[in-house]
Amino acid sequence: MIRSRHALRLLLRSRGTACEVCSPAKSADCSSRSLQFSRELPKAVSQAQLSFNTGLLRAHGTRGFASSSDAAEQGGFGRNLQVRLVRTVAFGMILVAATKVVPLMFQSTVPHAVGLCDAKEPIMQKAAASRVSRLAESDASLKELVDAGVVHKLLAMLKPEVDEGVADAVLCAIKELSRLPEGREALKSAGATAVLAEAVEQQWLQGEHSNTQATKIRNWLTVR
Repeated sequence: MIRSRHALRLLLRSRGTACEVCSPAKSADCSSRSLQFSRELPKAVSQAQLSFNTGLLRAHGTRGFASSSDAAEQGGFGRNLQVRLVRTVAFGMILVAATKVVPLMFQSTVPHAVGLCDAKEPIMQKAAASRVSRLAESDASLKELVDAGVVHKLLAMLKPEVDEGVADAVLCAIKELSRLPEGREALKSAGATAVLAEAVEQQWLQGEHSNTQATKIRNWLTVR
């Protein structure tokens, strides 16, 4: 656009108009130049106007593109902020649950192990049965577990579509409890033999190892 204006100025200066002080010999030449200038002037003006309009369009387009980019950046920032907020809330909920659950999972006392058996989540049930199995390795703890009613809670975990990991942990705990007479009597009184037989016959247990283990424990309790 600046170049077009400069060209227009040069054209005006170079062409000039018919001079009144020109000699008659030069008057015809000035008239010829004036006529040519009058023909070329509209073209120069049109070119200058076109350049000016093009510059405006480019400037407006640049501003529009910048505005679109800013809007896109703002929208992206809002989405990122929303995602971060959701993640923060989810992390807080997990942290609160962990502060309540983790201490119970690592408690070595019989009351905590027995209380953990009331959980409904498979991961918690598996942790509870594993804790009972470890505690039952001690004769004193085994008797305390039996007195606390852990046998009924373990058998309640064996139900249709039981988790394979939970089933294995429960069977290990029952097997450990059955090594002392007190444990075997408690298991028989709670109907462990019938529960194990039904679990095998009704295919509650998913793994072959679990079915084999349940059959062995049932036979062991029957013989003893």
